[in-house]
Amino acid sequence: MARNTPLGRSAPVRAAVRQPARQTTLKAPARNPDGPSREVRVLVLERDEYTCQCGCGQSVIGQRYSLGHRLRASQGGRAVPSNLLTFLGWGGEACHGRIDRRDDPRDEDNGMTVRSGRDPAEVPVVFTREDGSKVKRWLWDDGTRRDYPQTREAAA
Repeated sequence: MARNTPLGRSAPVRAAVRQPARQTTLKAPARNPDGPSREVRVLVLERDEYTCQCGCGQSVIGQRYSLGHRLRASQGGRAVPSNLLTFLGWGGEACHGRIDRRDDPRDEDNGMTVRSGRDPAEVPVVFTREDGSKVKRWLWDDGTRRDYPQTREAAA
């Protein structure tokens, strides 16, 4: 057979070797050891009313969602309620992806992301109310939103 001859009928055909069917089981993704505990996850989801906090306000029930770190874990951000917000999507997709990539500079202005060296408990988040108005709230580690930072009460 010539070197550049396309495969055709004259090419030798190998007998298909049938492999025994392997049984595969789906595994749940491994829990991130640096991720939030079940208790923290419940606090954050309840505080955020099971909705995406990026401004779209969509319910996360029945959809892919994640709890995003405002201060990235790689920059020292801990998995505590003051540093977590509920977003649609995982990793680089949907709202979580937009926030994580820092596509919109307003996300930092609204407290969705926090720069390295800052304490998320001291950076307020701007939330949109049902009537469309905006309100600034600080996230507390007890799973609440308040009108003042957690650090002020700790200092008193």
